[in-house]
Amino acid sequence: MTLAVEAVGWLGSALCLGAYLLASAGRVTGSSARYHAMNFAGGAALAVNVWWHGAYPATVLELCWALIGLVALIRIARRLPPGARPAINEVNHQPDRIPDQE
Repeated sequence: MTLAVEAVGWLGSALCLGAYLLASAGRVTGSSARYHAMNFAGGAALAVNVWWHGAYPATVLELCWALIGLVALIRIARRLPPGARPAINEVNHQPDRIPDQE
């Protein structure tokens, strides 16, 4: 069981760090579903790991981290029309209109 908890902790760390790295590199936006999903899953995984090790203040921190990501995902899902899916490539988002040509 200890090995599984450690693996979950490493996965959570990779997800949270990866989300930050992608946002810092401009590969995702801080308002994207991918960013918040990575933070939700990473925070939840880290919460399991730090709880297992008895680090209760860090457990609360990670649960809050995961909750923030979950609330953001719910808000994103509520904004989408039924059956719609978020864009896969959020990096090169182009405006919906073409600028006027002279």
